[in-house]
Amino acid sequence: MACDTRFEITDELAGHLKADGYQIVGRYLSEPNQSSKSEADYFKALRTGELERIVGHGLKYFPIFQEYPTELEYFSVENGHRHAKEAQTAAQRLGVPPTVIYFAVDYDATVPQVTSHILPYFRAVTQSLGGGYRVGIYASRNICTRIAQAGYAVASFVSDMSTGLSGNLGFPIPDNWVFDQFHEISGYRGKWDLDRVAYSGRMPADL
Repeated sequence: MACDTRFEITDELAGHLKADGYQIVGRYLSEPNQSSKSEADYFKALRTGELERIVGHGLKYFPIFQEYPTELEYFSVENGHRHAKEAQTAAQRLGVPPTVIYFAVDYDATVPQVTSHILPYFRAVTQSLGGGYRVGIYASRNICTRIAQAGYAVASFVSDMSTGLSGNLGFPIPDNWVFDQFHEISGYRGKWDLDRVAYSGRMPADL
Protein backbone atom coordinates (compact mmCIF):
# COMPACT_ATOMS: atom_id res chain seq x y z
CA MET A 1 0.00 0.00 0.00
CA ALA A 2 1.24 3.50 -0.88
CA CYS A 3 0.26 7.11 -0.22
CA ASP A 4 1.20 10.62 -1.19
CA THR A 5 1.18 13.78 0.89
CA ARG A 6 2.29 17.39 0.91
CA PHE A 7 3.38 17.06 4.53
CA GLU A 8 6.95 16.49 5.63
CA ILE A 9 7.58 12.90 6.66
CA THR A 10 8.70 13.41 10.22
CA ASP A 11 9.80 10.57 12.48
CA GLU A 12 6.33 10.61 14.04
CA LEU A 13 4.47 10.46 10.72
CA ALA A 14 6.81 7.82 9.32
CA GLY A 15 6.20 5.66 12.37
CA HIS A 16 2.43 5.89 11.96
CA LEU A 17 2.60 5.10 8.25
CA LYS A 18 4.77 2.07 8.86
CA ALA A 19 2.49 0.82 11.65
CA ASP A 20 -0.58 1.23 9.44
CA GLY A 21 0.87 -0.85 6.63
CA TYR A 22 2.04 1.82 4.23
CA GLN A 23 5.16 0.89 2.31
CA ILE A 24 5.71 3.75 -0.17
CA VAL A 25 5.29 7.53 0.09
CA GLY A 26 4.99 10.01 -2.77
CA ARG A 27 6.58 13.40 -2.09
CA TYR A 28 7.14 16.61 -4.05
CA LEU A 29 10.57 17.56 -5.38
CA SER A 30 9.90 21.29 -5.30
CA GLU A 31 7.29 24.03 -5.05
CA PRO A 32 6.74 27.51 -6.51
CA ASN A 33 9.01 30.27 -5.16
CA GLN A 34 10.91 27.75 -3.09
CA SER A 35 14.19 29.67 -3.24
CA SER A 36 12.63 32.60 -1.37
CA LYS A 37 11.45 30.42 1.55
CA SER A 38 13.13 28.76 4.48
CA GLU A 39 12.62 25.01 4.73
CA ALA A 40 10.38 25.50 7.74
CA ASP A 41 8.00 27.46 5.51
CA TYR A 42 7.76 24.96 2.65
CA PHE A 43 4.19 24.04 1.78
CA LYS A 44 4.92 20.71 0.10
CA ALA A 45 8.54 20.42 -1.03
CA LEU A 46 10.91 17.82 0.37
CA ARG A 47 13.18 19.00 3.16
CA THR A 48 16.86 18.25 3.56
CA GLY A 49 17.33 14.76 5.04
CA GLU A 50 13.68 13.78 4.61
CA LEU A 51 14.33 10.99 2.13
CA GLU A 52 16.95 9.49 4.42
CA ARG A 53 14.39 9.62 7.22
CA ILE A 54 11.81 7.83 5.09
CA VAL A 55 14.25 5.07 4.23
CA GLY A 56 15.44 4.88 7.82
CA HIS A 57 11.92 3.94 8.87
CA GLY A 58 11.80 1.10 6.36
CA LEU A 59 9.66 2.95 3.82
CA LYS A 60 10.24 3.70 0.14
CA TYR A 61 9.35 6.79 -1.86
CA PHE A 62 8.56 8.14 -5.33
CA PRO A 63 9.16 11.74 -6.53
CA ILE A 64 6.51 14.08 -7.97
CA PHE A 65 7.03 17.33 -9.86
CA GLN A 66 4.02 19.63 -9.60
CA GLU A 67 4.03 23.41 -9.54
CA TYR A 68 1.14 25.13 -11.41
CA PRO A 69 -0.41 22.25 -13.39
CA THR A 70 -4.01 23.42 -13.19
CA GLU A 71 -4.17 25.72 -16.24
CA LEU A 72 -3.69 25.03 -19.93
CA GLU A 73 -1.13 27.84 -20.35
CA TYR A 74 1.23 26.00 -18.00
CA PHE A 75 1.75 23.24 -20.57
CA SER A 76 4.04 24.87 -23.11
CA VAL A 77 7.07 23.44 -24.86
CA GLU A 78 9.23 26.05 -23.15
CA ASN A 79 7.95 25.04 -19.71
CA GLY A 80 8.42 21.36 -20.54
CA HIS A 81 12.13 21.87 -21.17
CA ARG A 82 12.49 24.10 -18.11
CA HIS A 83 10.55 21.83 -15.76
CA ALA A 84 12.58 18.79 -16.80
CA LYS A 85 15.79 20.61 -15.88
CA GLU A 86 14.32 21.92 -12.63
CA ALA A 87 13.13 18.45 -11.65
CA GLN A 88 16.50 16.91 -12.42
CA THR A 89 18.33 19.59 -10.44
CA ALA A 90 16.04 19.14 -7.43
CA ALA A 91 16.29 15.34 -7.55
CA GLN A 92 20.08 15.42 -7.70
CA ARG A 93 20.29 17.99 -4.91
CA LEU A 94 18.11 15.79 -2.70
CA GLY A 95 20.04 12.63 -3.50
CA VAL A 96 17.30 10.86 -5.45
CA PRO A 97 18.87 8.08 -7.53
CA PRO A 98 17.93 7.67 -11.21
CA THR A 99 14.23 6.79 -11.22
CA VAL A 100 10.84 7.82 -12.61
CA ILE A 101 9.74 11.38 -11.83
CA TYR A 102 5.99 11.92 -12.12
CA PHE A 103 5.07 15.22 -13.82
CA ALA A 104 1.54 16.34 -13.01
CA VAL A 105 -1.47 17.28 -15.11
CA ASP A 106 -3.87 18.23 -12.35
CA TYR A 107 -6.90 19.49 -14.27
CA ASP A 108 -9.55 18.24 -16.66
CA ALA A 109 -7.87 18.83 -20.03
CA THR A 110 -10.08 18.19 -23.05
CA VAL A 111 -9.07 15.84 -25.86
CA PRO A 112 -8.09 18.76 -28.17
CA GLN A 113 -6.07 20.36 -25.36
CA VAL A 114 -4.15 17.14 -24.82
CA THR A 115 -3.22 17.22 -28.50
CA SER A 116 -2.36 20.92 -28.63
CA HIS A 117 -0.58 21.37 -25.29
CA ILE A 118 -0.11 18.30 -23.08
CA LEU A 119 1.56 16.08 -25.68
CA PRO A 120 4.08 18.75 -26.80
CA TYR A 121 4.82 19.57 -23.16
CA PHE A 122 5.66 15.95 -22.33
CA ARG A 123 7.67 15.58 -25.52
CA ALA A 124 9.80 18.51 -24.33
CA VAL A 125 10.11 17.02 -20.83
CA THR A 126 11.31 13.75 -22.34
CA GLN A 127 13.85 15.56 -24.51
CA SER A 128 15.35 17.56 -21.62
CA LEU A 129 15.22 15.23 -18.62
CA GLY A 130 18.69 13.77 -18.04
CA GLY A 131 20.74 12.25 -15.27
CA GLY A 132 19.25 8.80 -15.80
CA TYR A 133 15.79 9.99 -14.69
CA ARG A 134 12.73 8.89 -16.65
CA VAL A 135 9.41 10.62 -17.25
CA GLY A 136 6.23 9.52 -15.54
CA ILE A 137 2.85 11.24 -15.59
CA TYR A 138 0.24 12.03 -12.93
CA ALA A 139 -3.11 12.61 -14.61
CA SER A 140 -6.51 11.15 -15.41
CA ARG A 141 -6.75 7.77 -17.08
CA ASN A 142 -7.19 9.01 -20.65
CA ILE A 143 -4.40 11.60 -20.44
CA CYS A 144 -2.01 9.05 -18.94
CA THR A 145 -2.84 6.59 -21.71
CA ARG A 146 -2.37 9.12 -24.51
CA ILE A 147 0.99 10.34 -23.19
CA ALA A 148 2.18 6.77 -22.65
CA GLN A 149 1.09 5.63 -26.09
CA ALA A 150 2.97 8.56 -27.61
CA GLY A 151 6.10 7.32 -25.89
CA TYR A 152 6.48 10.28 -23.53
CA ALA A 153 5.92 8.52 -20.17
CA VAL A 154 7.19 5.15 -18.99
CA ALA A 155 4.84 4.99 -15.99
CA SER A 156 1.52 6.43 -14.87
CA PHE A 157 0.34 7.71 -11.49
CA VAL A 158 -3.42 7.82 -12.04
CA SER A 159 -5.63 10.45 -10.41
CA ASP A 160 -8.57 8.09 -9.92
CA MET A 161 -9.60 9.98 -6.78
CA SER A 162 -10.90 12.73 -9.09
CA THR A 163 -13.97 10.82 -10.23
CA GLY A 164 -15.50 13.86 -11.95
CA LEU A 165 -12.68 14.27 -14.47
CA SER A 166 -13.87 13.51 -17.99
CA GLY A 167 -10.58 11.71 -18.58
CA ASN A 168 -11.58 9.16 -15.95
CA LEU A 169 -15.15 8.55 -17.13
CA GLY A 170 -15.44 5.33 -19.09
CA PHE A 171 -11.73 4.96 -19.72
CA PRO A 172 -9.69 1.92 -18.63
CA ILE A 173 -6.73 2.32 -16.37
CA PRO A 174 -3.56 2.79 -18.46
CA ASP A 175 -1.48 -0.28 -19.20
CA ASN A 176 1.63 1.25 -17.60
CA TRP A 177 0.01 2.30 -14.32
CA VAL A 178 2.29 2.01 -11.31
CA PHE A 179 0.37 4.12 -8.78
CA ASP A 180 -3.38 4.73 -8.57
CA GLN A 181 -4.62 7.47 -6.22
CA PHE A 182 -8.09 6.52 -5.01
CA HIS A 183 -8.97 7.97 -1.58
CA GLU A 184 -8.24 11.14 0.39
CA ILE A 185 -7.75 10.98 4.15
CA SER A 186 -8.25 14.31 5.93
CA GLY A 187 -6.83 14.52 9.42
CA TYR A 188 -4.84 11.30 9.36
CA ARG A 189 -3.93 10.62 12.99
CA GLY A 190 -5.47 14.03 13.69
CA LYS A 191 -2.55 15.97 12.18
CA TRP A 192 -1.92 15.28 8.49
CA ASP A 193 -3.70 14.89 5.16
CA LEU A 194 -2.73 12.15 2.74
CA ASP A 195 -4.03 10.28 -0.27
CA ARG A 196 -4.24 6.50 -0.36
CA VAL A 197 -2.60 5.01 -3.42
CA ALA A 198 -2.67 1.52 -4.91
CA TYR A 199 0.66 0.15 -6.14
CA SER A 200 0.86 -2.25 -9.10
CA GLY A 201 4.46 -3.34 -8.53
CA ARG A 202 5.26 -2.84 -12.23
CA MET A 203 8.21 -0.64 -11.30
CA PRO A 204 10.12 -0.55 -8.05
CA ALA A 205 9.86 2.43 -5.76
CA ASP A 206 13.16 3.94 -4.65
CA LEU A 207 15.05 2.99 -1.57
